[in-house]
Amino acid sequence: MPVRGWLTRVPVVLGSAAAGLLLLVLPRTNPIELSLLDTRFAIAAAVASPGERSGDIAIVLMDEASEAALSVPYGSRWRKFHPDLLSVLDGAGASLVVFDAEFMGEEPDLDPDFAAALQASGNVIAGISQGGAMPPAVRAALLDVGSLTIREYGGVPREVIPGSPDEGTEALSACVVRHCNGTKPADPRFWIDFRHPPKYFPTFSYIDILRAAEGRISDADRTPLSLCQGRIVLIGRDIPGGDRFKLPSAPGRMLPGVTGHAYAVQTLLSGTPVRTLPTWLEAGMVAAIALTLGALLGMRWRAIRIVALVLLPVAVFIAAELLLLRAAIWLQLAPLAATFSAALVLHWMTRRLVLSRALSRTIGFDAGLIEAFRREQVRAGGHLEREVCVLVADVRDYTRFVSTHESRQVAAVMGEYLSAIEGIITSRGGYVNKYVGDEVVAVFGFPLSDERCEERAVAAARAMLQTMESLRRSWTERGMPAIQRIGIGLDRGPATFAEVGGRTKNQFDIIGNCINGASRLQTLTKTLKTSLVISEEMHRALAATPRLQSAFARIGRTAIRGQGTRTLYGLAPGIPA
Repeated sequence: MPVRGWLTRVPVVLGSAAAGLLLLVLPRTNPIELSLLDTRFAIAAAVASPGERSGDIAIVLMDEASEAALSVPYGSRWRKFHPDLLSVLDGAGASLVVFDAEFMGEEPDLDPDFAAALQASGNVIAGISQGGAMPPAVRAALLDVGSLTIREYGGVPREVIPGSPDEGTEALSACVVRHCNGTKPADPRFWIDFRHPPKYFPTFSYIDILRAAEGRISDADRTPLSLCQGRIVLIGRDIPGGDRFKLPSAPGRMLPGVTGHAYAVQTLLSGTPVRTLPTWLEAGMVAAIALTLGALLGMRWRAIRIVALVLLPVAVFIAAELLLLRAAIWLQLAPLAATFSAALVLHWMTRRLVLSRALSRTIGFDAGLIEAFRREQVRAGGHLEREVCVLVADVRDYTRFVSTHESRQVAAVMGEYLSAIEGIITSRGGYVNKYVGDEVVAVFGFPLSDERCEERAVAAARAMLQTMESLRRSWTERGMPAIQRIGIGLDRGPATFAEVGGRTKNQFDIIGNCINGASRLQTLTKTLKTSLVISEEMHRALAATPRLQSAFARIGRTAIRGQGTRTLYGLAPGIPA
């Protein structure tokens, strides 16, 4: 890409990189990033092998079906049935039984039998939270207790943290894995891996386990109880309005809280806590994406540019998905998405600004005025006509001037001349409508201000003649060819404004007899031996400024091609330009 092209991309690259870095310094738990992470988890769960099941964990739900079958509302009175459930699970060979349940409050008629069953099993862990008081006999009979607290973001349990002193110092999942493997997790804080679908964990109803007959669970597959052998069995409730949460692996569903603990335990057992990349590496990715976008947005071939811009975010998302799927690495996508979005917005704004400036240079005024013109044109029924003053200036003997001097010098002189002329016109509230070779066509009035446009047009014409004197001296002093004379014609009258053009080029223009009139008057300056000629209409409009009007003397009536006989005025003798 040319250097100038890259210079136009610099604001896009810097702005988009700044947007990405700004989002990068925000906590990665912002809603945008979490939604993008959850999307990746959902995809990973959706593409997982349908028949894959955890060999470490099974889930038992204290659900509505169990509540109805037992004819006892879920609560502390279920301690009546827990001993029988533990007996079934012990017989099935469960390695650990974990209650995602708090045994709060005492049940004097049930607690002794329940404590005895816990003592007999010797492998039961329970959860605790909110500093609740567990019956001493029950607490003493448990193998251990762990904190049930999992930090939630966006209503989703995501990050396992150590429990508070009154909850137990270990998270429930860490406590379970310690008793299972005999070692503590390397990091007591970790992000849960949700890459598996919920069906990854074999799940059964409490009542089906409790009433298993012939060593089989009464589900559709008549699952053998031996499925629990060597597994950690997590028991939790699944009652509507109770312990249910959104999990990334099952979008649109509310799953029992015990499922979240199952994911946490599986994360530790598999050694796959979700890892994050160093901030400096992610910042480098933001910078790389910003540079890539700058290059793509500057491509000349539009079709290739569009395809590349579509493929880039797709490729980044696929890469992020593969990192999560294969290595449980969490690449932040929100900063990259912010970089991409900011690049597109900044590119659009920069392009609009460049085009607006180019259009302003082309039509001579703020391009925003075109919209105002269009609205007024609609209100006028499609035909918009206003009184304007038109100035036409032409270089005398331009053909000879070009043919007798080097093109390089001619170009330099004409550049200085046209720049000076345009500056004079715009400083007096006019605009250059067009350049026709060495001829300049300028308009004073609509769509710019029409207030005292005749005075401003005359002032511009006289300033142009004065400026020519200083330009000639400058050219001569520098040894450059000098334009000797110019002729200026001024006319006033109604003009229609329209957008004209064809299929490939369109422009804003004015149409009216006053334009031809100004051009004819400029031509007559040659035969009338004067530098400035104005029409009778212009002279009459100067009546409000006697000083200006008196600066012009009547030349006489002259036949003008295509316009009949008109009365003309030129600068009075002795009146300087």
